[in-house]
Amino acid sequence: MGFVTAILLLVAAAYGLFFLYDWVTIRFAGAKWSAVLFAVAFALNVIAVGLLLYHEIPACSWDVPCTLCLFAALICGALLMRSLFFCLPKGTYSDPEQGRKVYRRGMYAACRHPGVGWYCLVFCFLALAFHTPEALAACALLMMGDVAYMIFQDNYSFPRTFCDYDDYRATTPFFLPTMTSLRLAFAPAPVVAGAATTGASVAAAAGASVATAGSATAGASADEASEAYAGDVAGGGR
Repeated sequence: MGFVTAILLLVAAAYGLFFLYDWVTIRFAGAKWSAVLFAVAFALNVIAVGLLLYHEIPACSWDVPCTLCLFAALICGALLMRSLFFCLPKGTYSDPEQGRKVYRRGMYAACRHPGVGWYCLVFCFLALAFHTPEALAACALLMMGDVAYMIFQDNYSFPRTFCDYDDYRATTPFFLPTMTSLRLAFAPAPVVAGAATTGASVAAAAGASVATAGSATAGASADEASEAYAGDVAGGGR
C-alpha cells in the first residue's frame, strides 16, 4: 500500500467517524457511547498526521526555510489545540445537549470555526517544509477532510445543537476573521451589571451585621447596668 493511499484511507475513516459522531449525538441525545466514536476518529487523525511526519521528516533538508516552516506548523498546532479544547466551556464535545447557546468569546468571536483555520495552516506549513508531491497530496487530503467536516457541522450539526446558531452564523464570519470580528475577539469581557456591586453589597451587609451586633452588645450592657442598680437599691445601697 502506498503512502498517499494509506493517508486517504485514514482520513476517510477518521472523518467518516466524525460525521457519524455528530449524527449520533443529535439523533440519540445523551448517548454516552458516542464519545467512543469521537475518540477513535481523533486517534485515526493523529495516526494519519504521525504517518505523514514519519514518512517525510527523515528526508527533510532542515535548512532555514524548512525549519521556520516546521516551527510555524508547531505554533499553529498549539493554537489549534487551544481553540478546540481550552477555549470552550467544559462539556462542549463530551456531553452535548439540545438547546445550548453558542460560545462567542475569544477565538469564537473572530470566526465560527477557528480550529479549521489553524488546522489548514498547520498542513500548509508542513507541505512547504517537506515540498514533495506525496507530502502535498497528504496535506491536501487532511485539509479537505477537515473542511468537509466543518461544512457539515455548520449546516447540519450546530444548528441542531445550539438554539442561537442562526444568529451566530449571521453575525460571525465562517472561518476567515474580519477586522470587526477580530476587535470583538480581543475586546475585554463585559461586566455583568449585578457583579460590580457584589463586593459593595457584601461589605454593606457585613457592616450592618457588625452594627447590629454592636447595638445588641450595647443593649445587653445597659440591661446589666440597670439590673445591678436595681439590686443595689433593693439591697439598701446608695
